[in-house]
Amino acid sequence: FRETNVDNHYMVFLGLDGYANMVRFRNGVFAELGRSFYGPVDVPRGSAEMMLVVEDNQFTFYVDGERVLQRQDSAHAEGELAYTLNSGTNKDWGTRCQLNNVELWTLE
Repeated sequence: FRETNVDNHYMVFLGLDGYANMVRFRNGVFAELGRSFYGPVDVPRGSAEMMLVVEDNQFTFYVDGERVLQRQDSAHAEGELAYTLNSGTNKDWGTRCQLNNVELWTLE
């Protein structure tokens, strides 16, 4: 989120190891903003409902309605929203992901 190009953006994700991660790329330099254990998602047919709330410089990540990670950062004030899938393997079909009921709300 707040992506201006491949070298400048934030990223938040839930790994298959059960950790929620929030990171920043600024001018191509990676920085971990936070990591919090949520719990593993059943593999291969598990699912999770994820929600990211961004208000000014406050970022809050929820998994299945539970707040798991909250951070503040002011490196990027604006940018686009993009979806990315991080694959844990390049064997066979790799990681498979299906996005359902994706919504973007902009409150003014």
